[in-house]
Amino acid sequence: MTPYLIGFSAICALLSFGLKYRLIWTWYAGWFILFMYAGLIGSFFFSSLLITQTNQGIGFSALYSVGGFLFWIPFTLWWSRNRGLFGKNGNANEAQAK
Repeated sequence: MTPYLIGFSAICALLSFGLKYRLIWTWYAGWFILFMYAGLIGSFFFSSLLITQTNQGIGFSALYSVGGFLFWIPFTLWWSRNRGLFGKNGNANEAQAK
């Protein structure tokens, strides 16, 4: 369990550094994370459709996917519209002030 915690801490530290200085690789890493999250929601939805035996199970799997994508869509739209904030010289405060 300890190696996973250390790895998770290292990834979070790297991403926080990248988000603070708005480095370009952070923008691409954000797309990767959003892509993986969409895959998680989609795979859960389809696997629960294969396993379920009642209409209630189908409804709950649809509700899970709708709720997940309601959380995912605003972040994706913000991330795609703010590409210009990443990859510039200077810190995040200077980029937001413009």
